[in-house]
Amino acid sequence: MPDADAPPAIFISYSHVDEKWKERLVKQLKVLELEGALEVWDDRRIAAGDDWLPAITQEMERAKVAVLLISADFLTSKFIRSAEVPAVLARRQTGGLRVIPLIVHPCPWQAVPWLSAIQCRPKDGRPLSAGSKNKVDSDLAALAMEISGLLGKV
Repeated sequence: MPDADAPPAIFISYSHVDEKWKERLVKQLKVLELEGALEVWDDRRIAAGDDWLPAITQEMERAKVAVLLISADFLTSKFIRSAEVPAVLARRQTGGLRVIPLIVHPCPWQAVPWLSAIQCRPKDGRPLSAGSKNKVDSDLAALAMEISGLLGKV
């Protein structure tokens, strides 16, 4: 049972190949986490010896927002496609989860029906990897603020 006083949780789904992009997103969200506006969760928070699948499932259920780091590696991950995406989309369908795809690398994401139907970030589906360091930081900071606003924290 979620703690009613806990800040809303943000679940980050990503391919481990894209870990550097996940870290850049987490850095921006961490500012808001330190202000008590939200809590960021990704699978690197699973401790050694813990059962990883129940931990991921529990955090997906607890989350208010899921950010999906979209790349060809994400879209071809067997675990992501068979476990995480169906669970996230099921929660989205029932209205309990805001799903935000974040395009990190060019890939044919528009050919994936469930994904092409959801508004992505950065705007217009431009991949983060196409931008300068400053542009990427600006895009990720804007996303962090957008998420905060969606949670009613701004």
